[in-house]
Amino acid sequence: PITFINYPGETPVLQFVPITTPALWLNGKSWIVVNGLKIDGGSMAVLLNNGAANNQILNCEIIHGYWQGMDIQGGTNNLVRGNLIHDNVLQNWPRTGTNGWGHGSGVAFGSGNIYEYNYIYWNHGEGLSFIDGSSGNIARYNVIADNFSTNLYEDSSSNDTFDGNFVYLTDTAKNWPGHGASNASGFSAAV
Repeated sequence: PITFINYPGETPVLQFVPITTPALWLNGKSWIVVNGLKIDGGSMAVLLNNGAANNQILNCEIIHGYWQGMDIQGGTNNLVRGNLIHDNVLQNWPRTGTNGWGHGSGVAFGSGNIYEYNYIYWNHGEGLSFIDGSSGNIARYNVIADNFSTNLYEDSSSNDTFDGNFVYLTDTAKNWPGHGASNASGFSAAV
């Protein structure tokens, strides 16, 4: 693998302001390890697509993605572990509208991806989503909280596993002013 890792005690910031391109984009790339970075901004803070496989996103902070925080589109066997994924889906900020239900993180039409030990919170859409024909993905031991829409979501997908996730909604999210009050469900499934 090619590894991008922080120097011990430091947190490099990969920041991308325009909302036209992802801040970190692994387009068809495989065997890349990104460990200990702060990834901030872009249309999506992180995008793995077009067959991206066997990549690892580890111990990163993923924030301020305009449409999504992190998305795996058509990727396989990627590992997303130990990340803080928050304050994404800025198109809906300050939780006053629904300009689309992007997610903090998720998989669309991908398989064999693993999300574990992540903290996915305060995203202004869904929390963690497996959607659009995804299959065989695993979400385990994540904490998923206070997202504007459903916290953990399965839609038009199959054979995914959800194990040991802790999902909750605090009074802060429930009482957010105006239309932004969230009574998001813990887990939703749709076909």
